[in-house]
Amino acid sequence: MTNAADLSLQTNATLVGEPIGERPNSYQEPKRLILTNSHPRHDVSVAYYQTLSGLGDPDALHPDMSCPPTWDALSKGIDDELEFVRSSGP
Repeated sequence: MTNAADLSLQTNATLVGEPIGERPNSYQEPKRLILTNSHPRHDVSVAYYQTLSGLGDPDALHPDMSCPPTWDALSKGIDDELEFVRSSGP
C-alpha cells in the first residue's frame, strides 16, 4: 500500500486495479507485547503513519483506472489488470 501511495504521489504513474485493502493512514510498526501473568504474545502497532496526509482519513487508496478481477479470468490464470494495461497502451 505504501509503495502504491508513493508512486501515486511522487510520480506520474497510473494505478490500475482495485482499491487496496488497507487504510492509507494507519498504525504500523508492530511491537511485541507479552502479558505478565498469562504470557500470551501479541503484536501491537505503535506508530501512526499518514501516507495520504491532508486528504482526511480515506478508507482505501483507489486506483486511477478501476479494473477489478473477474472469476473467469482468475480461473484461467489471466491477470485482468495486466491485460487491461496491455490493451490500453500505445
